[in-house]
Amino acid sequence: MTKLVESLVNAVLEADEKVIGIYGGGFKPPTKGHYEVIENIIKTNPQLDKLYITVGQKERDGITQADSLLVFDVYKKYFPFKVEIVPTKSVHTYIKDFVEENPDKKVIAFRGAREDKQEDIVDIKTFKLFLDRYTPEVEFQVIKTLSTVSGTKARQALQSGKKEKFFEYLPSTLSNLDKQKIYDILTATIEENSKKTAINAYSRELALGLEEQQGKIGYRAGSINPKTPQERLKDRGFALTRSTTGLLG
Repeated sequence: MTKLVESLVNAVLEADEKVIGIYGGGFKPPTKGHYEVIENIIKTNPQLDKLYITVGQKERDGITQADSLLVFDVYKKYFPFKVEIVPTKSVHTYIKDFVEENPDKKVIAFRGAREDKQEDIVDIKTFKLFLDRYTPEVEFQVIKTLSTVSGTKARQALQSGKKEKFFEYLPSTLSNLDKQKIYDILTATIEENSKKTAINAYSRELALGLEEQQGKIGYRAGSINPKTPQERLKDRGFALTRSTTGLLG
């Protein structure tokens, strides 16, 4: 199929899509709680022609939008073809723009809620106020979930290297191979960020050492701190590996 034909086919299919669902969030990373919400949306809304999962841009504890998209790419094969993952700067703006550009479509916005979670209750109220103000024609549904998983705890498990614990925050329907794939995607980013942190700290220590030698921050002129920058970083809890020190020169 040529690109022209493919674009024409897609245009026809999109024209036939009358009922659109939008479920947005940060998803840093996407957990089994998010997965459960998506499953429930599909199950309770068979009228949906397409469901857009919009992933926000904000980074959280080193987990990026790109990481979340890669994780959703693994999840996607477990969902029907009607699910599409979309990166966006703002979930709110995406909905507002989509409604303005598609006045002929019925739009349903979804939000997930864990049982008795105050932060979810506040989030739902804030989101509903936005919809009422800017897109009152959009239907709003709250999808409750039994899962108590939080993205914060999932990130903590990743950062501490507790693989089996992190697996508990992923959907049970995933194969072990897919769970490992997701773990590898996310830990690679965390390790890279740790390296950058060490490099930045090392650079600051070099500058600090130079100032100390020049007697500019409380040391007597000409005095030198006997510890090397590498030793000072270790004192502050940085684990400098061979690869890290190699990057530092």
